[in-house]
Amino acid sequence: MKLASRFPADTHSLRPAAEALTQEIELILDLLLSRDTDALCFIPCPSRRMPLIDPVSVSRQPDHVLDLHGWIEQVIGTSSWDEISLPGEQSAAPVATEIEPGRTLILRRVLSQDGDVLGLLAFRQKTVQLPDQSGISDTLNACGLLGHAISRWREMMLLELDCANEMQRSRRLSKQAQLDGLTHLLNQNAYRMRCAEALAGVHQNHAIMMIDVDNFKSVNDIYGHHFGDVYLREVARAITRALPRGALIGRIGGDEFSALIPLPPDSCGYVDRLMTSCVSDVQRAAARIGKPNLGRVSIGSATCEDCGCDVDTLMQCADAALYACKAAARGTGVTFDPLRHESLSALLIKPRFLAALRNDEIQPYFQPVVDLDSGDIKGFEVLLRWLHPQKGVLGPTEFSSVISDPEMAETLTRRMVETALRAFSKRDGYRAETLALNLGTIDLIKSEFVFDLQAQLARYDIEWRQIVIEVTEGTMLGPINGPVFQNLKEMRSRGAKVALDDFGTGYGGLSHLRDWPVDIIKLDRSYIENAARSDEDAIFARALIDIARTLQLDVIAEGVETCATARLLSALGCRLVQGYLFAAPAPIETFDHRSTLAARDPQRQPERS
Repeated sequence: MKLASRFPADTHSLRPAAEALTQEIELILDLLLSRDTDALCFIPCPSRRMPLIDPVSVSRQPDHVLDLHGWIEQVIGTSSWDEISLPGEQSAAPVATEIEPGRTLILRRVLSQDGDVLGLLAFRQKTVQLPDQSGISDTLNACGLLGHAISRWREMMLLELDCANEMQRSRRLSKQAQLDGLTHLLNQNAYRMRCAEALAGVHQNHAIMMIDVDNFKSVNDIYGHHFGDVYLREVARAITRALPRGALIGRIGGDEFSALIPLPPDSCGYVDRLMTSCVSDVQRAAARIGKPNLGRVSIGSATCEDCGCDVDTLMQCADAALYACKAAARGTGVTFDPLRHESLSALLIKPRFLAALRNDEIQPYFQPVVDLDSGDIKGFEVLLRWLHPQKGVLGPTEFSSVISDPEMAETLTRRMVETALRAFSKRDGYRAETLALNLGTIDLIKSEFVFDLQAQLARYDIEWRQIVIEVTEGTMLGPINGPVFQNLKEMRSRGAKVALDDFGTGYGGLSHLRDWPVDIIKLDRSYIENAARSDEDAIFARALIDIARTLQLDVIAEGVETCATARLLSALGCRLVQGYLFAAPAPIETFDHRSTLAARDPQRQPERS
């Protein structure tokens, strides 16, 4: 039939609604069967704004339905819905055609309240000479019922379609929200979530890899950001090619990627092979885009077997291995080793460090400041040490990742200052010596710090004139008259001295001497360790000492390790020194105040303070 042929073939998604509407139309048509009507048919208008149903027919006898369809085809002919749905004053008027003697086919449009054509209602009934008003009324009622039913279903379907479209759009946006816009890998949040899901309740061993693009900032600076984006996309494709199909891969930073990889039962060497494959594929990718000198990545990995299945812990372990890889300039990859790499991760080492604090394993060590002429101890610098039960005495470089945390730094300063003052005050003759405290911006930016230190000095009967506040040039980067400046100035006014530590290795050296309250400069070991063997280094050392003398500042040379260096410093007029030539950092009880410290040959390399 011409009208029905316009229905789309694929109506699967709407079939439940169409079947329900078909049943309702059949009930309405059954009610319209009378002694004068032997068959009825509703032909729905094909529209995507309503359920897609087939023509619905009812009849007293099945063969009458086939006859009825034939009659409808004769009347409609080649008409289309476009032709019969044109609006007009007579749009609701019926069409009556006597097909055979005594029987008539009546076609009536079924309209919505807005005048839209919803379909055609066909009656085959006996021909009567006089119009049957009750029959006309029944026909109109039938069209009204059908129009109401279809309009209701259409509204429901429009709502369902809107909801379906919104859900589809939501799923699309959700998927887009999980992807990195540049590489189309998982972004950081989605990657962590998917990793947590993959590791939850799974007993299979997994590995996480952290992959960092080497020198990416230089790539952007030299070749531009557009090329940098192209390069990152190629790196992402190379990593995807190198890793197994079941790997989860994400871009978790500007130039950093990560991958979670399920490991086979016999995984010996498997992760190392994958890291090597990643490195090789990235190098080939760089060559393909015409930059074979690029294509360098560093990789750190960690396994559930060694670090557990917590995503954050795994990533921290892999990150620590990544730092070790960069430090070693391996060019391939490093697998996490708890004994060697734990200190590189603040998250991993912090619980052990806190336990060490509770167990009094974090202690102040003291390195004496020695007068070169007499060998007398003039004071001490307080240095932080961890008395590790397995690893021995560790310097700050071994746990720098945890003490860089602001909250931890403040806690440590309070603990170390109080412990050092208490130990210093128990030393015979301490009133003739100084105590140097290393402080940072986090300590000095607090207005109450000076008052807290005043209370501690009073508790241990130590005078302000005995205190040296050591700060680095980095601490003096704040504004003049800012809180750091004001605290230093306040302590200096009370009698303390300010020492500029590691002079010449940071930012602005001479400007600090001009603008900030400074009494002492401490020459960094890098200026003096080769001064006895190198004329050029000796010239630098002499110049710095002369500057200090001109500005009426005291000078303390750090890192004195040889007698030749000590003799040169004495000749240059530098009288105060620190170094392993005289004493290594140690508990203060080690040093007898009545004895002098003669030069000695250090038995081991100096530890950084």
